[in-house]
Amino acid sequence: MGGKEFINLGAAGGLAAKGIFVCNKAVRDEGTSHHYLKDGLFSYPDKELTARLEKTLKKNGVQYAKGASWTIDAPYMETKKEIDHYKKIGIKTVEMEASALFAVAKVRKVKIASLFVVSDVLGEKWEPLFHQREYRKTLNKMIDVAIQCLSS
Repeated sequence: MGGKEFINLGAAGGLAAKGIFVCNKAVRDEGTSHHYLKDGLFSYPDKELTARLEKTLKKNGVQYAKGASWTIDAPYMETKKEIDHYKKIGIKTVEMEASALFAVAKVRKVKIASLFVVSDVLGEKWEPLFHQREYRKTLNKMIDVAIQCLSS
């Protein structure tokens, strides 16, 4: 449909912390990206659009962290062993689309960046945040940030 720039905005499980995360790479633990790219552990967002997204977050006074995400395509199937492994290598979040979207964007020669709001923390004990007002409020604010970024 002619789109050239996209922001993937959504929920992610936090492997260590709550908050807002800008994704700088995604572990390819799903099926889709392997149909688009050669084998490799990670797929990557567009650097320029990711930098613009960060600039927009800063301009709006939004505190965020930047880090890698783990993309898995089976809801609620993360194991304790996998969570511990990915935490140990510095992965910050787990979600279901970033690595596949990065791969498709690369093949289609369009720009993409990803921004996540932690919806639940996968620590020693599962901490769901989905229904908290603050989570929904933050997600709505990030929609405004994404629109502002794409409009700049």
